[in-house]
Amino acid sequence: MHEFQDKVKQSKQQLSSIKGFIVALIFFVIIIAIANPLSSWLAERGFKEGKTEYVYLAAGTKRNLLNYETAEELYRRLIKTFPQKNEAAFYQLAFCLDRQAKKKEAIEAYSEYLKYFPSGEFSLKAQEKLKALISKN
Repeated sequence: MHEFQDKVKQSKQQLSSIKGFIVALIFFVIIIAIANPLSSWLAERGFKEGKTEYVYLAAGTKRNLLNYETAEELYRRLIKTFPQKNEAAFYQLAFCLDRQAKKKEAIEAYSEYLKYFPSGEFSLKAQEKLKALISKN
């Protein structure tokens, strides 16, 4: 009888864990569903109002949602629209190109970043990524 009660207890714990996982998964899906259109709206607002922090936040959200193509577009627009505030955008553009397996473009973008920001915040990472991409030939 004791074994049966232990098995019932284990089953309840497993069911509770599964319920928790399902709730977390649903929450995650809802967050993603909200974050994607919200980040698009935020990007457009940032471009209209000249607030680069909005655009960086939106592009970073797209990047973190693995939407590298849209993030790439936002980083390109950011570089073009706000050329004075573009160090992170140059690096993140190269990162997005790399993640999309656009090797040639990623090499060019990392090289361009290093050309303009040889001792920038991301220069060591850019050098490592560039070296890794070139060595894949």
